[in-house]
Amino acid sequence: MLKALIVDDEIKGADTLRLMLKDNCPEVQLLGIANSVDDAISKINNLQPNIVFLDIQMPFGDGFSLLDKIGNVNFEVVFTTAHNEYAVKAFKHNAIDYLLKPVKSAELIRAVNKCREKLSQSAQLHKLQNKLNFLKEALVVHKIPIHTATETMLVDMEEIIRLEADGNYTDIFLESGRKLKSTKSLADYEKSLPPDIFLRIHKKHLINRTHVNTIKKGEGLIIMADGSVLEISRLKKAQILSVLAG
Repeated sequence: MLKALIVDDEIKGADTLRLMLKDNCPEVQLLGIANSVDDAISKINNLQPNIVFLDIQMPFGDGFSLLDKIGNVNFEVVFTTAHNEYAVKAFKHNAIDYLLKPVKSAELIRAVNKCREKLSQSAQLHKLQNKLNFLKEALVVHKIPIHTATETMLVDMEEIIRLEADGNYTDIFLESGRKLKSTKSLADYEKSLPPDIFLRIHKKHLINRTHVNTIKKGEGLIIMADGSVLEISRLKKAQILSVLAG
């Protein structure tokens, strides 16, 4: 359903267009009629039409000043006017059509069809962009810097099975079986790693939830993909088990 707003200071002209839309364009839902620039801006902001039938000459401003005041025009504009000298300026304001009064039914239908086609294309492009953004995000390899005493390594977060505190240092266990000793503390990693993936289960242990193999609830133990058996903090046991076991 197309949602439209009529902007015209002439009541008779606005009502005529309303009836023409009702008779010729049943797919158009008329949200309202505005009789001035200020009234139109208020209705556009509140009603969010995707088509605006816009008169040019109105008291206290014109159709062009209305578009300039809105700035971000996220609807299709169909100018409806008795003056043909503004056509070039109208199309410079990205109008989809320019209808001269008295508006003919065939021209109105043509304008509405143009709006429908353009809005449909915009919706499809928006869906495609969302899909592309999702795929782009999914393909991003999330690497984090691991600072050791001699070098800084970029490691995929997915490869990290668990992190274990060693004083002010941290041992990082990877899928490959490799262990890295970082000069950063476990608390630092807890702050920087995404909490929906990495969970602090003990003052010494921060785990990657995707690498949990077994949860021994009664014993308060977690077995990780590398075979390591980790103790859950007694104080946080109920909370952690709830998160991991659902």
